[in-house]
Amino acid sequence: MVRQEIYGYLLTHYALSALICRAAAEAGIDPDRVKFKRTVRIVRRRAADPAAFPP
Repeated sequence: MVRQEIYGYLLTHYALSALICRAAAEAGIDPDRVKFKRTVRIVRRRAADPAAFPP
């Protein structure tokens, strides 16, 4: 179970990093300028929104 949870955290980190890179590329800025913690907050807000997931 511990190993599975570690893999989950690593995959989440990878997904957020990929999202940051894609957003930075579209905005034409350096990905290092996008804050990881702020991205986590935005994703949490959007994922908690029930309208984001259709029934």
